[in-house]
Amino acid sequence: MDETPARGPDIAAPGDPHDVLGALYRDRYARMVRFATARLGDAEAAEDAVNDTFVTALRRMDGLRDPGSLEAWTWSILINHTRMERRRRRWFSGSPPDLSQVEAPASPIVDRELREVVRRLPTRQRTVLFLRFYGDLPNTTIAEVLGISTGTVGATLHRAQETLRRILKERTE
Repeated sequence: MDETPARGPDIAAPGDPHDVLGALYRDRYARMVRFATARLGDAEAAEDAVNDTFVTALRRMDGLRDPGSLEAWTWSILINHTRMERRRRRWFSGSPPDLSQVEAPASPIVDRELREVVRRLPTRQRTVLFLRFYGDLPNTTIAEVLGISTGTVGATLHRAQETLRRILKERTE
């Protein structure tokens, strides 16, 4: 994965917000599906969630006060869609989602262990990890999506990574 996130559409540029949303769809669709797949464990459900996100954004676009925050607002909608889908699935199945379809590291054992450890992280830490590494978003956009400061994003990401390192190190000793 590229270390520096690619710049999305120029959200702050003047123009038709519908055109900007279309550019966002084209530029971020794959990343959003990857993020949603990581959250849901199902690529087909992830695509549905991303498409539902853009339908919701299109319907509610007229109520958006600051078009400069369109990308962050759209990611927030996606987070809510995946959260609702996870709850719905848990309600009907009584079990957490199967994350087997998420892009896996080289070793299936490490993948399984890592997924289990990530699943146990607090919600905010897990969300920040997913937005950063699956959504490939910069800290400033993550901060805007979650309504927290950039410093809090950095600290949350650091705590999550430290927790992952500690737990995985304990498992290998």
